[in-house]
Order: sequence, then structure tokens, then C-alpha cells
Amino acid sequence: MSEKKFLIDVELDMDAADKGDFFGKTADLLMRKNIGTDKQKIVDGFFEREEIGGTLNYPGLAIPHTTGNFIKLDTILFVRTKDAIQNWQDEYPAQNFICLCLTDKPLKETLKHIEKLMHASLTPAGEKIFLYGSLEQLKDIFFNP
Repeated sequence: MSEKKFLIDVELDMDAADKGDFFGKTADLLMRKNIGTDKQKIVDGFFEREEIGGTLNYPGLAIPHTTGNFIKLDTILFVRTKDAIQNWQDEYPAQNFICLCLTDKPLKETLKHIEKLMHASLTPAGEKIFLYGSLEQLKDIFFNP
């Protein structure tokens, strides 16, 4: 049996008040799933990426990411918060998130899936991804042609 190369997971209805709270709870989730090794480095990584440029793809959907040796397995995490986080980027809120949590040397296969994911998120089906509640439906939208 081949070794798992990356993980896709879903977290629906996360309760997060602001960007810092969201990053902290996402880091907690990664730690509980044994994907992350250092909560603070995960949070710092998300914030460092946000400083480079905003991650809002279109109003309502953000794609925050973090990369480093504190991530053990390349992970794509779909998250919907209970309520929109106001002022995620400028005055725009976000409630749906595709979190990319990558090792310091992401696999080519992971990067290919991320490229497909970015293209799919701009399609009509991609705009509705967070209306779906199952991992299988999300995988079908993003990873099957």
C-alpha cells in the first residue's frame, strides 16, 4: 500500500470571531489531527503570508496558507465559519476558507491539486462548494474533471 501523500479535510461551522481567532483554531485543529508540530509557528505562518498580500479570492472566500517544517503532511483544509469574519481583507468579510498547510517541501502531486483547486474555485460549482456538507462532494467538485 502506498503512503498517503496529502490530506484533504473539512471543518464546518467553526466558531471564530476574527482572523487571529480563526488562525488559532485552525492551528488547534491541525495539532489535534497530528498534522502540525507547533501551534504558534502555524499561526505565525498564516499571518506572515497575509502580510505579503491578502488571501481573499472573492468576497466570502479566502485561501490562507502556511508553509514550513512545522507541518508534517501537506493538507488542504476546507473550513466554513458559523458567521462571517468581518474585515478579513479591507472591508470584505470571509466565511468560507480553503486553508493550504504545506510542508517546507510540498510534493509535486500536492501542488498539482492546489492548481486545480484554484481554477475550480472560480467556477460556478466552486462558488457553491461550501453549500455541500460532505468531503466526498467537495472532492468530486475539485478533483474529478
